[in-house]
Amino acid sequence: MPDTMPDLSSFEVLNFPRPKAMKIRQAGQRDIADKPTGAADKPTRFEVLCLVRKKWVLLEPEEWVRQHLLHYLVELGWPLGRTLVEMPAKFGQARGRIDVAILDERGQPALIAECKAPSIALTQATLDQLGRYQLDAKAHHLIATNGQQHLVWQYGKSTTQFPSP
Repeated sequence: MPDTMPDLSSFEVLNFPRPKAMKIRQAGQRDIADKPTGAADKPTRFEVLCLVRKKWVLLEPEEWVRQHLLHYLVELGWPLGRTLVEMPAKFGQARGRIDVAILDERGQPALIAECKAPSIALTQATLDQLGRYQLDAKAHHLIATNGQQHLVWQYGKSTTQFPSP
């Protein structure tokens, strides 16, 4: 795969360090250098190699944020081998999926994160969603992010710093 990143100008610059090894390609291509197939008037879509799932996934705005968060958490020292994406959660009769969960040595969530697209504001509804997930997860660290703004909590207190493992 070429060393250069494709033109991702349609994706917002995020408030994260640029990932060192994020792999991106045009959707449906084996390599970003391959010639696109299909009609020329179709918008270019991209896929990203998910750091956790180890497969190519469609690069939607929320996925753009999630992959940046995953790369950053690994850079901070969180264990990739205990990281889950879209972990099922149950709260009462309802079910949901936690965008990012990192498990401790006992297999319990140590950190959970809710990711939104950059164009989606972090509102009370976002915090309520994260709170519902926390009822099931009981994690020590909580993160809500849209890539521009990050809200971070450590059990029992609010903080502005991303947690270390």
